[in-house]
Amino acid sequence: MPQAEAKVLIPEDRIAEFYRMVGVWLDRDRSGQKGEPSLSPKSRYAPLQEHLEGLGRERKKVSLRFDDISKVLGKTLPRSAFAHRAWWANTSSHAQALAWLSAGWKVEHVDLSGKSVEFVRPGKA
Repeated sequence: MPQAEAKVLIPEDRIAEFYRMVGVWLDRDRSGQKGEPSLSPKSRYAPLQEHLEGLGRERKKVSLRFDDISKVLGKTLPRSAFAHRAWWANTSSHAQALAWLSAGWKVEHVDLSGKSVEFVRPGKA
């Protein structure tokens, strides 16, 4: 299949939405895969999924410092987590996001300067 390169300019405050939409598009386009994507138990982000799942269903919001997440993972977060809001996008095409999405959480707010992230449980509309 022929490929083309495109440059896309996206407002910074909409980058997470863009990555989410790209993730949905990629998920639909993958042949042979049915149902919701799931995180491999061997993923470096599997401990984060387990941690978030263990917080209890009654909990609707949790804030974690990047250092806390690194402790859960047993490894330092990649540099991009500290520098780019898009790393925290709620898109299942990224392994780190698949960890919190599979656990029933989504990122609500990221404070890159304060090095913290707020997760919420999406409510039913």
